[in-house]
Amino acid sequence: MIGADGQAIKDLSDILTGLPITSLYGEKLAPSEADFTNLDILLFDIPDVGSRFYTYLWTMTYVMEAATNYNKPLMILDRPNPISGNLQLAEGPMLDTTTASFLGRWPLPVRHSCTLGELALYFNTTQNINAHLEVIPCSGWNRNMFQKDWLLPFVPTSPAIKCFESKGMETKFVCVIKAIENRRLRWKRATVGDFKVADAVELAGERS
Repeated sequence: MIGADGQAIKDLSDILTGLPITSLYGEKLAPSEADFTNLDILLFDIPDVGSRFYTYLWTMTYVMEAATNYNKPLMILDRPNPISGNLQLAEGPMLDTTTASFLGRWPLPVRHSCTLGELALYFNTTQNINAHLEVIPCSGWNRNMFQKDWLLPFVPTSPAIKCFESKGMETKFVCVIKAIENRRLRWKRATVGDFKVADAVELAGERS
């Protein structure tokens, strides 16, 4: 299922099996009770980019809450953080909860240096979700690794993240992130410079 960047995705049926595919990127952000019919367990196996703004993280939290509400176990197949898990590199302000949205529900720095599995365990406790949660950790990964150190080809995680460098750029706006959250700064999307160019009326550009 592939959609344009930022556009809502509709429910579909799998071409090969005919099984329903339920979209959680649109009007519905969390699975409903009907979505859990005939399910014994939920598996979450989705990549992340290491940035608070990336919505896969927050979709995971909605899935966790639904799993608790409908008494279903949730297993997360964890993946490495592509911009490293070095906690000393975590940066950026914590989320201002008055600006909470699908781009950030709960306090977390812009660059969090965690895996989704680690954040699932953290939020399961701090937000009192209390899901029946199991995280399967990555093997062969250490916290100082970046995506290039995995020696594996980069697979785009979404239409706007076409290369590894974009992941780093998404977190490099921390110096002006308050402007982003107050809607005064724009980042370039749907262009060849996705997440590589920022602009705002009050920014003075320089070329070296």
